[in-house]
Amino acid sequence: MADLQFLDKVKCILNAFEDSDLTAHQFLHALLLTNTFEDHPVTLSIIEDLDTILDTVSAGRATSDQARQWVFRSAQKGYQAQVFQLTKKESGLHFSPGKMTNAQLMENKIEKLSTQMKDHAPDLWRLVAYLLAADPAAERRWAKLAYRKAGSGTQKANPRLNDGDITMGDAVGDGSGDEMLENGGDIGLIDEDEDALENLTEQVEHQLNSLIVIKQVLCLSIMMHSTNQECNSLQSIIGVFLHACNAPDAVLELLTHLGVSISPSTISNTVSNLSKESSSKVHKLGRTLLTFRNSCLFQQHLILFSKFSGQGIFSKNSGSLAEWDPTLGMKRLIE
Repeated sequence: MADLQFLDKVKCILNAFEDSDLTAHQFLHALLLTNTFEDHPVTLSIIEDLDTILDTVSAGRATSDQARQWVFRSAQKGYQAQVFQLTKKESGLHFSPGKMTNAQLMENKIEKLSTQMKDHAPDLWRLVAYLLAADPAAERRWAKLAYRKAGSGTQKANPRLNDGDITMGDAVGDGSGDEMLENGGDIGLIDEDEDALENLTEQVEHQLNSLIVIKQVLCLSIMMHSTNQECNSLQSIIGVFLHACNAPDAVLELLTHLGVSISPSTISNTVSNLSKESSSKVHKLGRTLLTFRNSCLFQQHLILFSKFSGQGIFSKNSGSLAEWDPTLGMKRLIE
């Protein structure tokens, strides 16, 4: 009986639409896009129950496909706009590797990049985190393995690992990651001393979340660089690192095409600029007359000092027998 009464009310509303020659779109437009009915109980009810209404539209047979397509189009525009926002100069993510200084190299860290990305594209930042979290059980699986590895099975089970909460750490790893972790893989940052075991839960969660942040920065950096090649902060760091590791040219070319690193020629220009700066500091140190008669600096990998041949020895003759003051550190002399 109650269902019949409800259907009768719906029929009355539908008949009112027909009698007034008013469409549902016109009705909603008048309620939501004009100020005339903004305080009407029906308008307030629609606003309050909007999530339920949208769920109903997406679940309807006749409307589900159209609803998904609309969501995709809207999300596409929104996320595309946020990527474009990241590539603007105002975001602070433009970088000139050829003019990089040692100070810029040290300041250009993952933490700083992640903060800038979150500030200028918060929705995109969260989206990448959720897309990386394909397996909701990944955090619990990886965390249990981390407890077993770092605590040797002595740590009590963490109740948070058995609930239904999903955090950014869920994005770490997949089934293949279990084997890597068992073999001594990515959980090497966890301290294994007695004090550290007391906070093992926080350490595991912090490390898993840190790994996700690195992946987020990498994904967004590739998107930004694909849109605007001046956005290459992370690529510059990776390029200098690869040079320091004596990475083969084939590897550099591959990572350049993947958008992960700057090109080999740009790396060469960057290293040359850094070498000039370091060479200037070495000459300044020599002119202080507070150094040994011969100060030899050994560089295993040729990156920071001026180019020279041989086994990596750079010799600076002070031309003086000045007494060395051990209380003066290298950093103070250079400055």
